[in-house]
Amino acid sequence: MREGEIRHLDSAGEFFRIFLDTSRTMIGIRRIDKEDRLPPALMEKVMLAVTGVNKCKYCSYRHTRTALEEGVDPEEIANLLEGEIGGLSEDEAIAVTYAQHWADTSGNVSPKARDRVVDYYGEQKTRYMEAHIRAVSFGNMASNTVYAYENGLLKPPEKRRLFFTYLLCYPVAMGIRKGGEDDRE
Repeated sequence: MREGEIRHLDSAGEFFRIFLDTSRTMIGIRRIDKEDRLPPALMEKVMLAVTGVNKCKYCSYRHTRTALEEGVDPEEIANLLEGEIGGLSEDEAIAVTYAQHWADTSGNVSPKARDRVVDYYGEQKTRYMEAHIRAVSFGNMASNTVYAYENGLLKPPEKRRLFFTYLLCYPVAMGIRKGGEDDRE
């Protein structure tokens, strides 16, 4: 990826693969007990970190608003969206850096990195965090695909090739974008 480019989906097949993985994962976390979940403020920091890696304009507003409602400091929010983690507690830094690593590698995390997170939080909390990382990554990538398509960030051959992918991503992106607009009223 070149400087200034945003990450987006490259095919309809990638859309369906990520959509199905995300759906299965989110259904699976319903069985995780409340005590095996991470606090909402930490989860928002994790999702802000992922959104920052993926540079998603639609998701950044939505997660900023929710993080503020959860009591996250505005300066900390700005730092997380820029990839900065200074000032986080060890508990938060482990989760946030793992989320950044997950987003940066599109889920192909190093086994040692995952083992460290599991050692710290346990398997259930790690699975809970990963489900949310996967979901926000899917939303980021779908939204970025729409944004890139509509704002001239794709060259004509790529734009033609991604038309069907754009159509698949559009309802996801508009749901995210519309949710953010509703929040502003």
